[in-house]
Parts: sequence; C-alpha cells; structure tokens
Amino acid sequence: MSKLILVTSVLLAATETALACAPAPSCWIAEGPAYLRSVCLGYAKDRKTLKQIAEFVDEPEKVAAFGDACKKVNVRLKAK
Repeated sequence: MSKLILVTSVLLAATETALACAPAPSCWIAEGPAYLRSVCLGYAKDRKTLKQIAEFVDEPEKVAAFGDACKKVNVRLKAK
C-alpha cells in the first residue's frame, strides 16, 4: 500500500510541474536543464521556430530568452 501511495505522489508531483509550466517560457527555463532540454527537443522535433512558438505562449516576450536557454542545453531552434 505504501508503494502505491509513493508512486501516486510522484506522478502527481510530475504532472503538476508539467501543467504549471504550460505554456510559459520562463517556467520552462526555471525548471532546470533536464526539463528545459525536453521542451526544447520537443519543439525542435516538431520543427517549430521561435517565431511560431511565440504565437501561442503566455510570455511571447520571453521566447528569445528561451531560445538562448535551449542553446545552453545544446538544442538549437531557428528564429524564423
């Protein structure tokens, strides 16, 4: 029973973090390198440019900082 509670707690914590950050570039950056890299890779895989990302996030003015942060975790996103 205690294992079930622990697993449930971990899953809820992970879900809350992911939901809390969508779609806020400053939050993606603040969550740390592993989370940031996963978000950056997701956008790179979808071939999204920074301009396209800025169209649907809560903080379009922070997308350039997000692009710079992605570079620091070795993921490059195109500006246009």
